[in-house]
Amino acid sequence: MKRVIVGIILFFLGIIPALWLHADPGYVIIGRGVWSIETSVPIFVLLSFFALFLFYFLSQFVHWFFHLPARQRQKQQQQQIHFQQHSLQQGVEHLLAEDWAAAQRTLIKKKPGLLHWLAAAYAAQQQGLEGQRDDYLENAYALTQKSERELLQWFQLRLRLAQGQDSFALVHLQALYQDHLGHPLLLNWLAQIYQRQQDWDALWQLLPALRKYKALTPNALAQLEQQTALQRLMHQAEQEGKEAKKEVMHTWKGLPKPVRLSPKLSHWYVKFLQQQSEFQQAERHLRQSLDQHWQHDNLYLYSELEGDAKAQLEQATGWLKQHSEDPDLLIALGQLAARNQLWHKAQDYFENSLKLSAKPLAWQNLAELYTRMGEHNKAASCFKQALSLLQEQ
Repeated sequence: MKRVIVGIILFFLGIIPALWLHADPGYVIIGRGVWSIETSVPIFVLLSFFALFLFYFLSQFVHWFFHLPARQRQKQQQQQIHFQQHSLQQGVEHLLAEDWAAAQRTLIKKKPGLLHWLAAAYAAQQQGLEGQRDDYLENAYALTQKSERELLQWFQLRLRLAQGQDSFALVHLQALYQDHLGHPLLLNWLAQIYQRQQDWDALWQLLPALRKYKALTPNALAQLEQQTALQRLMHQAEQEGKEAKKEVMHTWKGLPKPVRLSPKLSHWYVKFLQQQSEFQQAERHLRQSLDQHWQHDNLYLYSELEGDAKAQLEQATGWLKQHSEDPDLLIALGQLAARNQLWHKAQDYFENSLKLSAKPLAWQNLAELYTRMGEHNKAASCFKQALSLLQEQ
């Protein structure tokens, strides 16, 4: 509707001058020196419009002509970008399909960009072509700005770590970490290298930062803490004299309580305390560990601990409330009952354990019990059952 109204207005605006000029066309004289041009007003207007249109088209042509090289360069750049995007897409598809050779050929086909060189370096590494990988990384480095070169270092570190070149990676990783203290990913990489190199002292120094900056999942951090602490304690215990016990106890007190109560660490620590004749402390710690982590190896260790066998039997009997169907607990109770010379009670425990699960250890303990009781035929039969089960395993 708006266009119709505008068209009507323009029509009337155009027809009024036309009617006026039709009645009296007038004339226009343009003179210079002895030359002069005379024409009517309508013709002059038409010629003026024609001259304007001609000037406009000439100016557009001149603009197009002078900008033609720039447009050609832009077109070539667009074509190159399109080709690079296409080759990168194809290269990534080959990478996802783990066709490393095809990916490498596609990515470096023609005027590759930064991402092309990086992806090609990864493909070359997957084929074991370390020389070509390093060449591609140098080409990528030449294309990067100063602000981007640190990212390239991170990528190179990841490649080295994936290939297991820990010695090379460690030097660069430590230098990079100095500029990014507390960075979780760098801490994670450092922990991986130290663990593979079994550098437990370095890991011990790194643990506070790993905890503070949450560089590992809680489960992974707990496992690493336990492994590192165990290796450190074992190394300290190998020393001679009183210094060994002193250092072990100092390290032990500095560990978080959940780490101290972990099954593997508790097992080692209780054996160490037994060597130091600290039987009461060993029993108390192992009891606390079992309350937190019900673990069968530590349960059997508890039944073998030197100390007050009667009190240990009472403690283990209390565990039946929560673990009445545990055959290993019944075996441990039988062992403790035997230590207290409660032969028939021990026999009941071993037999009840066998009703739940036929374990060679239960048959073996029952055989030893029958031997003590002088029932050698029954003992021989039990030994035979234990040997048969061991051969089946």
